[in-house]
Amino acid sequence: MKTVTFYKFYFETEFIRKNDCMRLGFIAYCMRKEREKEMKIRIFCGDGITSSIYAMKLKHTMEEKGMDADVKAFSHVFAFREAAGCDAILIAPHAAHFRNEIADYAGNTPIEIVDLKGFAQHGPEAILNQIENMIAAQA
Repeated sequence: MKTVTFYKFYFETEFIRKNDCMRLGFIAYCMRKEREKEMKIRIFCGDGITSSIYAMKLKHTMEEKGMDADVKAFSHVFAFREAAGCDAILIAPHAAHFRNEIADYAGNTPIEIVDLKGFAQHGPEAILNQIENMIAAQA
């Protein structure tokens, strides 16, 4: 079996699928961030109320998985102050029309609209998967 050295870990790569490769990219990204600082994730919505509750749940879920992240939620009007330097930006589904405004301040940060089902029904696990895919695709 072929092995690849990957940040002190060894992964067998004979049967790796695309999603596995994306996950490996996310793991490498998290390991780089661990050396630098915690991951910075921002959730924007209309007033920041709904997304604040969601940000707390997402941060708790990430801590349970051993991930150190600065997860905060804000109204879209604070994008000028909060969007720069983030690792991922999520926009609540009901505030999707603010995407362009937020993108103006975000630079190269990946931005996605939160999946409506993930936001309303499936909870932070679904959004964590969305964040993993966003970051892995950029890495």
